[in-house]
Amino acid sequence: MPKAHLQKNDSFTKKANASYFLLKKIDVYLSDLELTLDNLLDKRLVETFYNLFVAILLNRNRSIGLLLSELGGFICGFNHAPAGTKRISNLLRSKKWTVTVIDDFLFARSKNALNN
Repeated sequence: MPKAHLQKNDSFTKKANASYFLLKKIDVYLSDLELTLDNLLDKRLVETFYNLFVAILLNRNRSIGLLLSELGGFICGFNHAPAGTKRISNLLRSKKWTVTVIDDFLFARSKNALNN
């Protein structure tokens, strides 16, 4: 859902401009990781990863944790929360990738930040 919003070229209000700015920054930040995931995973799982990243970033709260079903609702809309939960489950259970993909991405970003 957020990726589709990012690809629209309509005129935006001030609030929409802020969301567009944030989505654009997220898109730039995740671009290298998305390329890696594109080579490993199905396109739908990469889109689920992107949407999950945005949902966690926007809705995280230290005092209240996020439930998987809530994340599913944020990804697919609350009327389709079970479908979103299943998408997240399929992403996490996929045998085509491991946590080392994300670890390598974060390590490379950290290394790059230290060198600059």
